Amino acid sequence: ILAMVSVPFGLTAEASFIPEVGGEDFKFSNMGLGLKWSLTSGLIELPFSLAVKGHFMKSDLTFKQTSGVTATVDFKDTVMGLMVLASKNLIFIEPYAGIGVVSGDGEFDVTGTSIFASGSQSYSDKTTGTQLLAGVEANLLILKAGAEISNQFGVNRYSVKVGISF
Repeated sequence: ILAMVSVPFGLTAEASFIPEVGGEDFKFSNMGLGLKWSLTSGLIELPFSLAVKGHFMKSDLTFKQTSGVTATVDFKDTVMGLMVLASKNLIFIEPYAGIGVVSGDGEFDVTGTSIFASGSQSYSDKTTGTQLLAGVEANLLILKAGAEISNQFGVNRYSVKVGISF
């Protein structure tokens, strides 16, 4: 579920949500929040759009493994960041790019038993890095389509999106 609402003064709030799905052996949930302020919506005049965006996302994953070793795996991940975005509206298409800072905090817990041992192990890591992205959106009446490449924590991500705007 994804919702975005724009209000006067260039503010846009967005929320994404995947309720807990799965069953006894597998569970997943995700929640993301973002707030973007477009500085060129009445504050400053530039030949392109300029915005600042903050974002937060939390994911939880739990699953049970029962082949050979009986174990429960819990993974929790929190990512947040702040970035500057620039775009240029060229009537039907709008290219954009952004740069920012992103931090992540992950926890990985495994609890299990086998014929050799039982117990639990935990791993966690916190990291901060640069976030880069570039993409293009096509605006075709109420249909919007886009493609994006991004890099955060040294990992490239490619995405394609299609939406309806009203």
